[in-house]
Amino acid sequence: MPKEFSKQVHVDRINEDIEGGIESGVTTTPALFINGIRYTERWNTTELMAAMIAASH
Repeated sequence: MPKEFSKQVHVDRINEDIEGGIESGVTTTPALFINGIRYTERWNTTELMAAMIAASH
């Protein structure tokens, strides 16, 4: 086991990530954001590609 695990040197960073997720409305994982907007539709190829194309315009 790496020394970092036993020393918990990454705890602050993990807590920051958790807080950021909560502030962004993340309630489950995985969570996907496209251009900073949370994607909550179905995760199938057709709908996901359509969302990415729409976001690129």
